[in-house]
Amino acid sequence: MKVGLQVFIEEGFINDLRSKRIGVVTNHTGIHPQLGHIIDLFLKEGLEIVAIFVPEHGFMGNFPAGVKFDDSEYKGLKVYSLYGKHFKPPKDIMRKLDAIIFDLQDIGIRFYTYISTLFYVIEAAAHTNVEVFVLDRPNPLTGSIIEGPSIKEEFKSFIGVWNIPLRYGMTIGELAKLFNDEAGFNVDLHVIAMKGWRRSMWFDDTGLPWIPPSPAMLRLNTAIIYPGTALFEGTNVSEGRGTSTPFEVIGAPWINKHALSDAVSSLSIEGVEVSPIDFVPSNLGVKYSGERCEGIFINVKNREKFRPVRFGISVLWTIKKLYPDKFHFTLSNGKYYFDLMIGNSLIREMINSNAEIRSIIELIDDDLESFKNRIRKHQIYRD
Repeated sequence: MKVGLQVFIEEGFINDLRSKRIGVVTNHTGIHPQLGHIIDLFLKEGLEIVAIFVPEHGFMGNFPAGVKFDDSEYKGLKVYSLYGKHFKPPKDIMRKLDAIIFDLQDIGIRFYTYISTLFYVIEAAAHTNVEVFVLDRPNPLTGSIIEGPSIKEEFKSFIGVWNIPLRYGMTIGELAKLFNDEAGFNVDLHVIAMKGWRRSMWFDDTGLPWIPPSPAMLRLNTAIIYPGTALFEGTNVSEGRGTSTPFEVIGAPWINKHALSDAVSSLSIEGVEVSPIDFVPSNLGVKYSGERCEGIFINVKNREKFRPVRFGISVLWTIKKLYPDKFHFTLSNGKYYFDLMIGNSLIREMINSNAEIRSIIELIDDDLESFKNRIRKHQIYRD
């Protein structure tokens, strides 16, 4: 299997850029498996790099979630932060470019902000008549499993930039085509497709090394569970940040681990087992730092059957039932962060009103068929 960067170089697409002023959107994941980092390769090839742009977590991928950072330099080149003063490449910099290249490893989840950066890069290119090249990479969670609600217009934000399901089952290149078409950007977009990737492939089927795309996304198993347990970021329950297994454990000081484990196990959710656990978040700035939490450890037994969004909602509902006076959803700038993540307010309202779990679960995948119809023309890969 070859990622888009390999194809870009080996099949001569890079030659189209030799007379152009270029910008590169990348971070530590922009790696050619044999030859190294994209910036080093482009410099070696003599390309004129005018600007480097980096998303959340920074050029080296070492800034924690939500931490803004300033511009910097790499080998004498200006590195512009797209998670600081600007989320979108500034027009004055874009006007200096003929083309912009996007090469990042995404994880296939709507609220993982790399796809929001992609959206804003395409939008900036549309306003400045700049060509866009997207060097495609695998969706680690396959291109065949789609789940979770789409996002309502009033809940769009930087963690939900477009109306797509929470787990959208597309590659970053396919998503670029969708954004360009549906948002009416109509930029001169070139998606450099991978060779040998199939929609059913998980990341560990590709033979590529796992490079954590952000500090808490330590391994593929983390990414598999993340679509469900990241939803706890919008609550007063720890999602395991500050531990060695972020998103694979959830808990709080006021939870009884055995009671929660038994209650979740009784739901008989396919593909997963949970067990009682104690943990102490150690990092500053995370929930319950230095406090002993009780909760559950999540062990995925069958990733083909496991549906993390359904699981996450079910656990949230269970905790609300067990601890109605302790559990609550949290506000961020006057809005419920959970609503921005899930894409609507109805699910939170139903959990708070003690609605039956079955009626809540029915809402999760209610418009997936229409989405599958929308994306057919943008799909590059088949099985």
